[in-house]
Amino acid sequence: MSAAPPAPASVTGSDPTRFRCHDQDCHVGTESCCYFSDTGVCVPSVAPGPNDAEQLLASQLEICEATPHRYALTELIRCDESSDCADHEACCGTFLYGGADAQICVPITTPGRSPCQFQEVCHTDATCRAAGSRCLDGRCSKPVELHCGGQRCTGAARACCGDPPRCQTPASCERLPRYHCMSPRDCLPGESCQLNLSGSYCLNEPDIANSRLVCDTASDCEVLKHFCAQLQCEPTDVPGIRGCTCP
Repeated sequence: MSAAPPAPASVTGSDPTRFRCHDQDCHVGTESCCYFSDTGVCVPSVAPGPNDAEQLLASQLEICEATPHRYALTELIRCDESSDCADHEACCGTFLYGGADAQICVPITTPGRSPCQFQEVCHTDATCRAAGSRCLDGRCSKPVELHCGGQRCTGAARACCGDPPRCQTPASCERLPRYHCMSPRDCLPGESCQLNLSGSYCLNEPDIANSRLVCDTASDCEVLKHFCAQLQCEPTDVPGIRGCTCP
């Protein structure tokens, strides 16, 4: 899995009939965007084939690889907001393989909860389908004022980033470790706050290979009890963040 969730594809506005693919528009439902690091191209979407059971979107990846390109595939996009999907689906960021991720429509199995491995992608609050979420920096997130560096991050300085973390503008955080959550309470229901070298993120699936689960108390670590029977919640190297530890 990637060290950090993929940044949502660059967007220009809400449109349920098309989505942006570098410098062109792809048609929702009939086209996919193959993104190769510095450029993207719209190609026909294809139905799942036998190999899709072992590799997500394997049939579509074959179409992308047949497209002229200079660099490796970094992202496969079929939506950039949930209005591009059916009523019972959400547009999700998800892990694809190696250095590649995807934005695809995923069925909502629990009403009000995000089914996304990473977060739901969005343009506006209105397209977010996870209950209690707002569209923040292109992702449907819980609207919270993070407690960062002894302050509450509000207004223009609503982002928490740096070493040590402090409240700054989102633009100032682009090249710094950014903390999207300081506690599991900063995430939506079903998500967990996870910490790695790139910062912290609200994700649906614990990524114990690359991240550390953030906690307030040892009870927040219960999801990992099948890996360790005596988990503890202890301070991390990041001021203000505690993490699950197996002694």
